[in-house]
Amino acid sequence: RPLHPTMAMNVVSQLAAGLQAVHERGILHLGVCHAAVGVTEDGIPRLGGFGSARPVGGPFDDLADEGDPDRPNRSGPEVLARRWEKVGPAADVYG
Repeated sequence: RPLHPTMAMNVVSQLAAGLQAVHERGILHLGVCHAAVGVTEDGIPRLGGFGSARPVGGPFDDLADEGDPDRPNRSGPEVLARRWEKVGPAADVYG
């Protein structure tokens, strides 16, 4: 069901703080999208879907097939272009 705009902004703010905490621990999610987000009945957002998560700096060799060119909004341009040396926290907030 749609969230009230105020609650939606609160959810986004909490998810951003959570993602920042993940980045501060040296981890990239590399799969942030609507399907990776859940909200508890109490309105607490949860970020899941860490299957593609990698340490900042890689290795990324096993991600050769990640990033769907038909859905560029789900992957940062550096991921889609396989420019692994450029992949960092910005790839998680793209789109």
